[in-house]
Parts: sequence; structure tokens; C-alpha cells
Amino acid sequence: EAGCPQRLRLAGGSLLREMSADALPYCPPSTAPDPLETEVAQARKLVLRALDAKIAIQDDATALGAIRLALKLAGNILEHPGEGKYTRIKNSSAAFQRCLAKCPGGLELVMAMGFRTAVHEFEEFWAVEVSPLALGILAAAREGLARYESLVVGRAERAQQALSSPGLSEPSRNLPPCRRA
Repeated sequence: EAGCPQRLRLAGGSLLREMSADALPYCPPSTAPDPLETEVAQARKLVLRALDAKIAIQDDATALGAIRLALKLAGNILEHPGEGKYTRIKNSSAAFQRCLAKCPGGLELVMAMGFRTAVHEFEEFWAVEVSPLALGILAAAREGLARYESLVVGRAERAQQALSSPGLSEPSRNLPPCRRA
């Protein structure tokens, strides 16, 4: 096989491979995935799963309440990462209980965003330990939350338009930030 850059030969019981240098394909050096990016991507999947499978299927007021409070929590931490008061929320907070704890998928969402329960001065909190990983997860969560907020708002507006179309007597109404318990 003259002219073939690659020949396989059996010599003395071993397989020798002869290749011309220009016959080798160029393979760029492989780069291992950044562990931080990998963890952020996994957390993003968990956030989106909680939003898609549980929160977004709730009534619009409940879904928007959960999404907006989660957006506020993520935004506050991202804007003030060095301030401890923004890195935690009391478990007993009325808004937290109403909008996230009692919403199906709400606690899954909070945990996917990196919050964990902690006790401080005999009171239970949901807190995030600020780190590059935590900030990356919160930034990814904020993107997903903003997208789902616009989807749910659009769905609510279409429902209100359907209710206020001619022939229907119920007037359109603004959605509250959270359904009252």
C-alpha cells in the first residue's frame, strides 16, 4: 500500500504503527470543564426543575409570589454580597411562609438556589454562605426566575384579557404579590 500514510505491520509479535506526521489530525488540547461552571449548571437545572414542574403550574398569584420573593432574595444577595442581613431570611417570616414555604416546590427552589437552614440566636433562618459558587448559582437562578416571571405574567395577562373580553362580566384585576394565607 504505497502512499498510504498509515500502515500496520506485525513484527516480532507486536503491532507497529507507522504514521507520517502530516497524517495526524489536529486535536486541540482538551480542557477539563471548570468545576465551578459544572456546579452552577447543575444548580440551574434544579432551579428550573422546581420552577417548571411545581411552581409555574400553580395559580398565577401563587406562582408570581414565589418567583418574585425568590428574585428579591437572589437580587439582594447579588447586589450586597458582603452584608449579612441580605444573606438570610427568617423561616418564620410571613412573606417567606406565604410565598415560598407553603408553595409546592418553593422549598426545593430555595435549596436549589443555595439556601440552607441555619439557627442563629435560637431562631431558624434560610441562609446562603456567600462564595464565588453561591454567587454563580444565584446569578443563574435570577436569570431563570426572571424568565419564568415573564412567562407567568404573560399567562396572567392573557387570562385577564379573556375575562374582560366582550360578553364576560368579570372585570380584570391586578394580581397580588402573594396569595394571602
